[in-house]
Amino acid sequence: MQLTFASQGKNIRIDVVTPSMDGMRPAVLVLHGSGGISDIPEHVRELTTHGYTRLAPHYFESTGTSWADPDSIRQYGLTWGKTILDAVEFARRLPNVDPESIGLLGFSLGGYLAIAVAANDRRIKCVAEFFGGVPEKFLPSLDHLPPTLILHGSDDRVVPIRHAMRLKQLCEEKRFCFEMEIYSGAGHKFSETLMQTAMERVMVFLKQRLQAQQLMHTLSSSL
Repeated sequence: MQLTFASQGKNIRIDVVTPSMDGMRPAVLVLHGSGGISDIPEHVRELTTHGYTRLAPHYFESTGTSWADPDSIRQYGLTWGKTILDAVEFARRLPNVDPESIGLLGFSLGGYLAIAVAANDRRIKCVAEFFGGVPEKFLPSLDHLPPTLILHGSDDRVVPIRHAMRLKQLCEEKRFCFEMEIYSGAGHKFSETLMQTAMERVMVFLKQRLQAQQLMHTLSSSL
């Protein structure tokens, strides 16, 4: 279903798909890339199959953007980040979502935004990002990241692999918890088969990092 949430004086659409399981569930916000909401791979449907509430905010609506080029990213990046933060708060208020078990899944530009948002919001318990990286302006001051999964193609010509390696180096230097998977020969957009394989990797990561978080929260609440 499609709902709306308020952000910076505007109503922003957000696609919400809930699993069939009863009770409070973890939630994953899916952040699209430069091409907009239609850029999100169909494989994210697996999130719901595995028991996650899936939310995809139309964050470009906060700036009237249909396609993000380098100039618009520089101009509107902070605005999109604030809109995503508002989407996180919206997700936490849904009756079927465990507010302590929120994760981000970002693609390309959405991967950069996922890292930036998670670095500034400790409500985010984990991040999985495809062919993204860390915004350079955050490098000097970044002192927090939740567990992060970095997924990248070795032959990416849009976001070269050095961006992923820079994020890896940052995580190592700061001793952040992270995992990394580099797919040899892959470019910026994965094939159907490779995306399926990569999403299976994401599901393992989310089970370890997000469902475990929900279990701990449930147990602590019952004590």
